[in-house]
Amino acid sequence: MAVGLHLGMVMTDLSRDFWCTTKPEELLDPKWAAKWLVGLLATGVDGKKIDVTGWTRCWDLDGRDVPP
Repeated sequence: MAVGLHLGMVMTDLSRDFWCTTKPEELLDPKWAAKWLVGLLATGVDGKKIDVTGWTRCWDLDGRDVPP
């Protein structure tokens, strides 16, 4: 199973060069982002449960599918 999760701009060293191009309210705290990801894996988003049926999906922070 493969699951892609894209929250947006998490304030880590990896994204530091892009913080200035992101609205301050859209910059995510790393600890919050980690908790959100763990919660998603445990409970799903908007009724979309992550299972092991072999399909691959990628969701954004709002639970919308992100096309490959």
